[in-house]
Amino acid sequence: MFIPVHCPHPGCSNYHHPQTANWYRYFGIYRTKTFGSIPRFRCNSCRKTFSSQTFSINYYAKKTLKMRDLYAQVNGGVGIRKIARNLNVHHNTIRNRIARMTRNAILIHRQILSNLPFREDFVADGFESFCFSQYFPDNYHLLVGESSQFVYRTDYITLRRKGRMREDQKKKRADLEKQWRAPKGNLERSFGELCEWLAGMTSKRRSLLTLYTDEKTEYRRALMKSPICGPEISDRRWFHHTTSSHKARNRANRLFAVNYMDREIRKDMAAHARQTVQFNRNVNDAMLRMSLYFLTTTTSSRTGYGMERRIDYATRRWPGRIEWSWR
Repeated sequence: MFIPVHCPHPGCSNYHHPQTANWYRYFGIYRTKTFGSIPRFRCNSCRKTFSSQTFSINYYAKKTLKMRDLYAQVNGGVGIRKIARNLNVHHNTIRNRIARMTRNAILIHRQILSNLPFREDFVADGFESFCFSQYFPDNYHLLVGESSQFVYRTDYITLRRKGRMREDQKKKRADLEKQWRAPKGNLERSFGELCEWLAGMTSKRRSLLTLYTDEKTEYRRALMKSPICGPEISDRRWFHHTTSSHKARNRANRLFAVNYMDREIRKDMAAHARQTVQFNRNVNDAMLRMSLYFLTTTTSSRTGYGMERRIDYATRRWPGRIEWSWR
């Protein structure tokens, strides 16, 4: 039998932390074609009603899908429309369920971060792909634990298309940039924000910190210009080590943790495979899928780097099995 743990209405005194054990009462049932009989409840404080579906990942859904099966396909290199055909649903239904799962994943990730001691060294680098078209390349900055390979943080920026182009491609880029052009210095600004977040998370947990990156000049400039990270490096409380991106990407490479994550993304996510015919259509969905991938794909024990083991490396203790919210 379902037992509500708190009132879902933010303005209520029983929101998140009920004042008494009998803060609610049973308020009948209603029936749906999808879920059958659903119990309803009324809060004794705010007098508002709610049901068991209010707390469900399938709230207001008209069709149920097996979330674990859906997750396995999303992070198994299957495209959104192919998943929709496999499950005989509209592709917008798949996008909706991915968004629901990702919000749960982001919440779990936030709870994990609040309990991590941030004791290991860190590796940061950018993962480049594109969204909507190749005239809009993007960059995901990844902050990864050197020992745990746990992804602490990621962000998203759009870059200006670079590299060799034909004359017609240059003309098309110029036409597109008349409407919108990626801000100059996006890469430096993004990396600076990521490092300042790291400084805020570690300021009360450790006095010395080591950060490994490649030799991009934007990274060094961002660190030295930052009013938070610059003094840390000058006072030798932070140590920034660089490694050439041309070095062999093996375990001896200091950037192995983030290089390994790059490889996994290319392999497992259809939108980021090399020479792909599947790609992200908008930034919001791109970040939803990336966030879901970073947290939940590491539950696989096939690689030996399951989520439990990654968190164990990061915390230096075994946290027990994580139970997902979309069972």
